[in-house]
Amino acid sequence: MHFKLQISNCRFFVALLALIFCASVLRAADVEVSASLSQSSTEIGQPVMYQIKISGARSAQPPSAISVEGLGINYSGQSTQVQMNNFDVTMSVVHSYQVVPQRVGQFTIPPQIVEVSGKKYTANAVTLEVVKSASSSGSAQTGNSRQIFAEIVTPKQSAYVGEVIPVEVRFYVDSRIRWNTQQPPTLSGEGFTVQKFTNPQQNQVSKDGRAYDLVTFKTAVTAAKAGKLSLGPALLECVAQMPRPRRQRSGSPFDDFFNDDAFADAFGFGPAQQVTMKSEPVSIDVKSLPAQNQPRNFSGAVGQFTLSTSANPTRVKAGDPITITASITGRGNFDRVNAPQISNESGWRTYPPSAKFKADDDVGISGTKTFETAVIPDEPKTKTPRLQFSYFDPLAEKYVTLNGEQIAINVEKTNAPAPVVRAPATAQTSTAPTATPAPQPTDILYIRTDAARWGESFEPIYRTRGFWFAQIVPLAALATFSAVQISRSKQRDAAASRAAELRREKAELMKTLNRRDVSEAEFYDAAARYIRTDLALRTGRSAALIDVNDACNAVDSAAAEKLRSIFSAQAELRYAGFDSGANLTADKRSEVLDTIKRFENHHARA
Repeated sequence: MHFKLQISNCRFFVALLALIFCASVLRAADVEVSASLSQSSTEIGQPVMYQIKISGARSAQPPSAISVEGLGINYSGQSTQVQMNNFDVTMSVVHSYQVVPQRVGQFTIPPQIVEVSGKKYTANAVTLEVVKSASSSGSAQTGNSRQIFAEIVTPKQSAYVGEVIPVEVRFYVDSRIRWNTQQPPTLSGEGFTVQKFTNPQQNQVSKDGRAYDLVTFKTAVTAAKAGKLSLGPALLECVAQMPRPRRQRSGSPFDDFFNDDAFADAFGFGPAQQVTMKSEPVSIDVKSLPAQNQPRNFSGAVGQFTLSTSANPTRVKAGDPITITASITGRGNFDRVNAPQISNESGWRTYPPSAKFKADDDVGISGTKTFETAVIPDEPKTKTPRLQFSYFDPLAEKYVTLNGEQIAINVEKTNAPAPVVRAPATAQTSTAPTATPAPQPTDILYIRTDAARWGESFEPIYRTRGFWFAQIVPLAALATFSAVQISRSKQRDAAASRAAELRREKAELMKTLNRRDVSEAEFYDAAARYIRTDLALRTGRSAALIDVNDACNAVDSAAAEKLRSIFSAQAELRYAGFDSGANLTADKRSEVLDTIKRFENHHARA
């Protein structure tokens, strides 16, 4: 007769394993006692779990009441764990306590004594760090029943346009839930630009008596406009498996086994499902930068900075280059930190600087930006030119101008080349026969008393003063005429070269304006520069000295209003720190290009 055994479900299979476990002879094991905390640091009022684990024992009495000043410690209960290795079963007993911090500080829970089978064992001491609660807002759910929620944490609720604000986005998931995510979160907010998120930090925390897996993403945001702005919500997509409800106890001896956490890990989870974690938005009050006392060289830098300078080499001749290194260190929007400007360029030729940035944190808010500028002295100097850098300090709420240290140098005057002295030619002994002198007259000649005429003098003409005076006068006139012509030619060439350079710059800017892939910040920056360049070409002024008022005064009131809107949009995008590349519609592009065309046509008619 053949018998066929069928196992209809996994519960019967697990029950069979339980019978095998019970039938097995429990292996005698050495007793080990250890203590641990669910996390080593927490905030005031946020509980953590303290556990004492007794391995190798079926039962053990919990320690007497545990008391530590500044901590509320309450017994939560006992649980049993079973481990099997090659059908050798080891049991462990775990006593759990809830620890609630009552004040800030570092606390040590001393070693605890546990008695097993009449023998005493000592658990190790543990240390808990308690800090103040961080300011946060925007949790997605409230109450003790929440299993998944998120929050946005900011250090301040007010800021200035262009100021960088560090942000943490925290996602909490009940530690009993199995979950994972493969992508960073998204953080929305009209009027804000958001930097790239850093790699997440993961740890376990306790809130409202429940253990959570905490994943923290860091970033920084910059406000592009003033007003009451809303940052968020933050969203994170993940795949989660929720734990199934535990079985109702029926009095069976297998209830403890089936309700054990190890069994739940193997069979107590539902199917995987897509879950979206979402935080509530936070409100930030953004203020405009003050227009009063704004330095002319202010480029939009907002934060706290210091300036240091150095020069190399310090001993050169006029016409030789010197490299001036300027380092700007601090905390702020380094995207808007430009090279310091030379306050007085008299006697110096300067070239565009190079720049590099080294961050001191993972978000890039603090660090050092270094600029190297090549300068050439045209005349003897004893000090490098003074560098100036201006920024807005949001803490002091004022503009600050830093002056770099003038480095002592020695610039010597270039010596004129010494005249080349040629050695006199060696006299050659002539082999030619000496000419026979003419015979002297034998007649007596009378002594002449009249003045000799020009052609009758034996002195060469080039040795006479009259000859050289006659040569110097026309030569001096010719030199003066040539110098005047050369000066005028240089002026014409410089003006023509400058005009040609401005025309080339206009052509490049127009190419930028006509590009379809140009971002909004680049587009408005090119439009404002195009207007300044066109006005500089027509008036002969420097484009850097032309502001919005100069451009508006050159046209009628209707066109002036549109010009002001272009310069205003450029300033607003400039303060943002970097451009998101959005919101540049075809209507905006056409309106700006039409305004520029009317501006050029107005000058052409004038």
